[in-house]
Amino acid sequence: MTGGPTITGIVDAARESGGVSLIGEDTDQSYLAPALVAASVVKQIDAIVYHAVENEMDGRFTPGREVWTLQNGGTGLFVSPRFEEYAGLAAGWQERAIAAENDYLKTAAL
Repeated sequence: MTGGPTITGIVDAARESGGVSLIGEDTDQSYLAPALVAASVVKQIDAIVYHAVENEMDGRFTPGREVWTLQNGGTGLFVSPRFEEYAGLAAGWQERAIAAENDYLKTAAL
């Protein structure tokens, strides 16, 4: 799913289609349609900001680019409560997702 007013249209289309589950992005979006949003890929902005502030307070902050990933806690997958039975499946794919992410980062122009 995407941000802004398009979310409503996507949720409505999924409801009309039937048998469709959605994956949200950026934050837990299960509140939009608890029966349809199976999971959300989330950005752990609070952890990233905490890390920067902690480094500044400890005198270790250096400006520059940092890449936050699934492996280092910058992103994650939140499985919606109604779909908790699939949480183990998602956890089982985590190592594969980390490996794919690492492969991508080797070639990405950041």
